[in-house]
Amino acid sequence: MKYLLEVCIDSFESALNAQAGGADRVELCDNLYEGGTTPSIGMISMVRESLSIKLNVIIRPRGGDFLYSDAEYDIMKFDILKAKEAGADGLVFGLLLPGGLVDIERTRELVELARPMSVTFHRAFDMTPEPFKAIDDIIRTGAMEFHLTGRKKMKSRMEYRKEGIFMGGLPEIPEYTRKVADIKKLRTIRDILDSSGIQ
Repeated sequence: MKYLLEVCIDSFESALNAQAGGADRVELCDNLYEGGTTPSIGMISMVRESLSIKLNVIIRPRGGDFLYSDAEYDIMKFDILKAKEAGADGLVFGLLLPGGLVDIERTRELVELARPMSVTFHRAFDMTPEPFKAIDDIIRTGAMEFHLTGRKKMKSRMEYRKEGIFMGGLPEIPEYTRKVADIKKLRTIRDILDSSGIQ
């Protein structure tokens, strides 16, 4: 069994370094500080021309949540077509409804538009209130790859706490909590995927 190494990148230099470092695939983003947004068509084209490994491109018109307006949805469709023309191997996106469930209809439309490229449903999955229903919904739109953190919040064991100092984090993220992968959550998701026949 060969493990696949995918590296999330946001620059041309990082693309070259990822390939030189042994990556099997890169996920090309812009603006990682915002969680990743769609890179320019120039960036996609230059990275594609320079790499021999697989290239996935995030399709996300802005930072913030994953509930998109009609105009933003049209932008996503346009970006999918441009990424396809530029030779991307796969796309990474995720759409939610106002209540946090997966937007099945729009996701299915984007998956169809993306063919024959592969599609990975990204961390929008982490924002849904019902992750196990979301997995089932995503599988029914035909997704075969899943990109998620599956994390949970952990309280710091620090006894001394100096309030008001942020060590490189965002002000809204307390310094005395952290997020770690949740083994139970990930095993449940793995079991759901395995029982669905996805290998």
